[in-house]
Amino acid sequence: MVSSDGNERTSGTDQCGARVTPGPYGSMTILPDRAEYRLDRNLATTVQHWRWLPDPRILRGLGPNAAVSFRVHSLSGGFRRLVPSMGMDHYSRVSLRIGLEILAHRHALTVERRQDYELMLKLLQRMPATKAYCKRQFSSLTDLKIKRSARGGELSGTDVLPEHLGKTADGGGRKWSIDRLVAEGHDLHELTMQESSGHQQGKACVTSAVRPREVIAYGLMAAADLAPSEQRGDQIHRLMRMALLDMGSLRPTNHEEVLSWVTGRLWAMWNAHLGDTEAKFNSWFQGGHSNLIKSLANLAGYPGGRLAREDVEWALLELTSQSLQYAADCQNVFAQAVAQTIAPRLDLAEKSMFQHWYQPQAYLGGLTLPLIWERNNLLRPVLRRIWLDPDNSHLHAVLWRVLEFYVQMIAARRTADRNVKSTARISRCSLDTSVQDDGGRRELHEWSEVLAVRAGLTCQSRNCPVHYELHGEAEAIVLIGVCSRHGRLSPIQLTLEKAREIIDREDRA
Repeated sequence: MVSSDGNERTSGTDQCGARVTPGPYGSMTILPDRAEYRLDRNLATTVQHWRWLPDPRILRGLGPNAAVSFRVHSLSGGFRRLVPSMGMDHYSRVSLRIGLEILAHRHALTVERRQDYELMLKLLQRMPATKAYCKRQFSSLTDLKIKRSARGGELSGTDVLPEHLGKTADGGGRKWSIDRLVAEGHDLHELTMQESSGHQQGKACVTSAVRPREVIAYGLMAAADLAPSEQRGDQIHRLMRMALLDMGSLRPTNHEEVLSWVTGRLWAMWNAHLGDTEAKFNSWFQGGHSNLIKSLANLAGYPGGRLAREDVEWALLELTSQSLQYAADCQNVFAQAVAQTIAPRLDLAEKSMFQHWYQPQAYLGGLTLPLIWERNNLLRPVLRRIWLDPDNSHLHAVLWRVLEFYVQMIAARRTADRNVKSTARISRCSLDTSVQDDGGRRELHEWSEVLAVRAGLTCQSRNCPVHYELHGEAEAIVLIGVCSRHGRLSPIQLTLEKAREIIDREDRA
């Protein structure tokens, strides 16, 4: 058999009966055991376990744990789909290391160029530890809601859904509520499952099994389909970056100078720590007690003098965003090496799905799916359709709109969380000092209804509108309620400790 790079490639078997296919940088071992099962759509499917091993004679810098295992799903028609056995996150980390070694061998990277890649991959590894990293998954309906204590300022609504979510491209229609999003998500999820299963029982099965995270993801896709987003070139890459890092308004006015200053300092400190053990290096670079930003800001004898910490933080985030492209290069060459060890070779349909899973894509801004895998919950519905129709530009535009929704929801969620913490801090401070003055009562006013209801101060008819007031005493607060139909309710007194417990519990809700 001839490999895609023109070299002869011959498959053999080892002593255990496993088939081994060599390639330029490693070999694929295909274990002989097969497991058969049936999917919901009643298609007979078999699963095999494949294992890619690097060639130690060529890729000398890799340790014994550099192997990558796949579960290979084969439909009855012969279509093969490779899924990482250890999960996409593990695949992403290992493929970066192997890809860097392949790049270094293939292009004979200089020491300086290799260090560029190593620094960038370390910055990428540091990204989840930064405050700017977008961790929120929106996997529950609670994630979409804004509590009363979080409203104010630029947040006046009851949810984090963007104002244009549910409207058409020309601005027609009304913003969807959470209930509408859920309903549309249910409908689209059921329709999608019925189309894939091809039998009428699918609807009943899907309705009972659907999870909130799936409903939210399908609801966002349904809304995005009404108003697809048009993106071009660098705009797509910026959108992908925004879905991973919330850069906020950190960018300094002299950003080019700041980036140059911080880069020079980072290289100086990087070289000073090259002799550290891995544990010591990681503690300095990204650990919970890391003082990297402070050290870079105060490093003496370098252009720019003492720098503002927020400027250093921005520069590190900017370099981190650039590291995504370096990572995509590494994962790309590794995926190519894996494809060269697959026998028989991938046909056009298999190759298309393999590329969409593991290699850079224009509709992802030149990045790979593993690099944005944590967004997969929200992207999975539209990505499934793209894999079936990879050249459909409309689906690409739907994907971009879903990402825009996510970026705006993240911003609203973070603002709401900050407001809650600020309100709780002010409220606890007021409780601890004085609730008798007018300022203290104003700060606690929005908590009066919550405290009263949680303490049991409600009208016998729960549908009655009640006006609540809070009055402070030396060691307690007094809650008063007046029902518009039944008059004054019996007041309730709460100790400051009990009031704190209620507020803290609400903050955690």
